[in-house]
Amino acid sequence: MMKETSDYLKFLKEKGRPLNPSYSESLEIALNIEECLTAIDILNRADVLILGGEILTENNGQLIYAIHKWGYEYSYLNWSVDRKEVNESVKTYISESHRKARECILAANEVADRLKNKCFVVLVTELG
Repeated sequence: MMKETSDYLKFLKEKGRPLNPSYSESLEIALNIEECLTAIDILNRADVLILGGEILTENNGQLIYAIHKWGYEYSYLNWSVDRKEVNESVKTYISESHRKARECILAANEVADRLKNKCFVVLVTELG
């Protein structure tokens, strides 16, 4: 698990785009859709929980929250996953978090395609 966790952090550093380029230690790193799906695969192998995600797009070369450009009717594209039941196993919770992340990312990408915009995602994980 430690190797996969470090693989994820290395992947973020190599492929990601920091939301705040002047703060290189920030874990708020955006990935494009393809990279994000790869990141979910890495997190799946490491059994790392995805707590949620934020959808971003570009505006004049800067990353901004998509709802600020696309409109607040798309606020549903940002998501979070809560543990449904006290009896739900950790494994099920993690698995559900990965399923929900994929579902939301693909939905956001469809909206981005329709609006002819780029789509980026910041995954919020239990790693910080």
